[in-house]
Amino acid sequence: MSTASPPPPTPTPAVDSPPVVPKPTTNLRIAHLNMSSAPCLGVGNHSSVHRAALRLPIPLSARSPTGEVTVAAKTGFSNEEARRLLHNEGKMYDAFPKHLQEDWCGLNLVAPITHPVPVGAVVPKFYGYYVPVREDVEREKQEAVRAEKKAQNDPGHKAWERLSPILLLQECGSPITPGNFSADERSECYSLALRLHHAEFTQNSFYTRNILKQAGPLTAAPSKRSMSTPSFRIIDFGRGEFWPHKLQAVKEKNAERRRRRTKYTMAVPTEEEMKLRVSDEADEDTEDKEALEECGKAWWELRDYEVRKAHSELQIRDFMY
Repeated sequence: MSTASPPPPTPTPAVDSPPVVPKPTTNLRIAHLNMSSAPCLGVGNHSSVHRAALRLPIPLSARSPTGEVTVAAKTGFSNEEARRLLHNEGKMYDAFPKHLQEDWCGLNLVAPITHPVPVGAVVPKFYGYYVPVREDVEREKQEAVRAEKKAQNDPGHKAWERLSPILLLQECGSPITPGNFSADERSECYSLALRLHHAEFTQNSFYTRNILKQAGPLTAAPSKRSMSTPSFRIIDFGRGEFWPHKLQAVKEKNAERRRRRTKYTMAVPTEEEMKLRVSDEADEDTEDKEALEECGKAWWELRDYEVRKAHSELQIRDFMY
């Protein structure tokens, strides 16, 4: 009679061994955003921003006790204007080139400033713009619950509100107070607006509440950062514009106008009809040119206004530069 041999002992993992990362059960890269207890960073006229914890998709993990990273999560209020501004801000962040979001070190010359200024990032890092999915299914569930509570005369029922898209960004500190700024700090904040213009962007809401300050430089370890070497970022691009987008919109409007006015048939035109067509085409070309020139003029006036607005908000005197 044979006896079964006992199973080999399970090896005890070493204390310093790395944690075992579970294998993903799907090819999708799914992250988890916890906003249930997210503290509020700020509330505006159309949106609110919360400090939220983001658990990265497997196999990524943050070097923190919980494996999560902190992000700024921006949501819009339920009205159409708020959602339009949030959507436009998502488009703006998607259009920003990487050099406006990356951390650099060193100095740079940004015209018309005549002295070197730090060359850090201009805007927060962009972690994505996320829209609700299957919202119609969720709405049916909420409406069913609402109808049941209303039938029971429960005062707790409320109307359905559309879920807001979420804009995830790097958290970049608190709004500036330029009244106690040094000349160098004013120069650095001013240079951020100029660098946006050089990259063909305008912010269109240049107020001190939309410029954030935190301990820096961010190229250094957190323990070595200080408010004596701050890092600045421009935020809130709900009303921002990008010149290529603006120009393309004018071209599409011109093309639509041409399509509406086209009345020609497939028949062979007479000499008089050909002359009329040539005249109409010349008129259309003139209107196209005028629309493009007006767009360009408005763009430069907008940039000039934003420069003057930056001078006012940052309390910069004209003779300083």
